[in-house]
Amino acid sequence: MDGSDVNTTFPYQRDLFVQQSVRAPEHARFNGRSGAFGDNMSLPVHRWYRYSAGFSADWVRRLVRERRAETGTYAVLDPFAGVGTTLLACAAEGVRSWGFETHPFVHRIACAKLRGIHADVSAVRETFARFVNALSATPHDPPETVPSLLAKCYTRDTLAKLLAMRDLYLEEFHAETPETELLWLILTSILRDCSGAGTAQWQYVLPNKKKAGVQRPKVAFHAKAVEMLQDIEHAQRNGWSSTAIALPTDARAPRPLPRMQADAVITSPPYPNNYDYADATRLEMTFWNEIRGWGDLQGAVRGRPYVSSSATRRRTECISTSIPGWENWPSPRASNLSPPRKFGSATSNGRTESTASPSK
Repeated sequence: MDGSDVNTTFPYQRDLFVQQSVRAPEHARFNGRSGAFGDNMSLPVHRWYRYSAGFSADWVRRLVRERRAETGTYAVLDPFAGVGTTLLACAAEGVRSWGFETHPFVHRIACAKLRGIHADVSAVRETFARFVNALSATPHDPPETVPSLLAKCYTRDTLAKLLAMRDLYLEEFHAETPETELLWLILTSILRDCSGAGTAQWQYVLPNKKKAGVQRPKVAFHAKAVEMLQDIEHAQRNGWSSTAIALPTDARAPRPLPRMQADAVITSPPYPNNYDYADATRLEMTFWNEIRGWGDLQGAVRGRPYVSSSATRRRTECISTSIPGWENWPSPRASNLSPPRKFGSATSNGRTESTASPSK
C-alpha cells in the first residue's frame, strides 16, 4: 500500500478550539437539542466516534457548572456511560466522575478517549507516523473470503486496504498503550466513512442503501489522526482532569470502588424502543474479527444484561426514569457506594435534568 501521499508529520491548526475554554458551552442549551448527539460532532474528543445512543456534551457541562456552583465539590455517576459523553464532559469541567458500561466494545471506545486525552502528543504523533510508514510496505492483496457484511459494505479494493491496516495493527501495534488504543480507535472510526453502505438513524448498517462522499482509507486515516492530535492538545491546554473512570460493569450489579460517592446521576438509560445496542456495532466488531455474523452478537454482547428505561419523551427533551434495580444497590456502609443525593429532581422549565435522553 503506497503511503507516499500521506504527510506523516500530521500538521494541524493548534488554536481551532482556543476560545472554548473562556466561553461557556451554550449551543445545545438554547437550540432545544439537549437530547441529541449530533452537536457533539463539532466538539473536541467527542467527535472521534459517532455514537447514536448518546446525548449533548454541552448540556452535561452546563448542568455540572450549575450544580457545582450550588454545592461546591461535585461528583457524577453515569450508570450507562456509552462512549463516555458524561465522563469527558466532567473531565472538561474538572469534576470527578464514574461510568458503568456493559458493552465491551463500547467500553473500549470510552477508555481509549479517556486515556488518550492525557497521552503525550509527541508519542501519539510518532505512533501514527510509524503506522503509516509501515503501511506503505504492507501488501494489500484482496482476501479470498471475508464475512458477508464486509463484502456488502466495501469495494474489493477498499476492503483490502482496510484489512491490511487491521492486520498491521494486530501484528505490530496491539500494545494496549494510550497511543496504540488511539490507533485502534482511528481504524474503528473510519470504517463508516470508507463504506458506501447507508446507515439508519440508530447506526444500523444498510448494505442495500448507498451513500455519497465515501472516503479512501488513507485519506480518512490521516484526517482522523490530525483531528485527534488537535483535540489532545486542546484537552491538555485546557486542563481536562484525569479523574473520570469507565468501568466494564452492569449498572444493576455494579462492581464497587472504594470511596465511590456521587452527588448526581447524568445518564442516558436504554430506550424501550426496540433499539438493538449490540447490532449498532456489528460492522465494527465484524471488522475486528470479534464476531463473524449477526448470530455471534448473542454471546459477545447480548449475553451481557441490558436494561430499558420506563418512560420516554420526544427526542428534543430528556427522560425522567428510574434505574431498574437501583433500590437494590449496596448501601454506602457496605461498599462505600451511595446513590446520588438527588435523582430525577433537578428541573429546568419543567424538564427533568438528572437523566438525559439517548445520544452519548
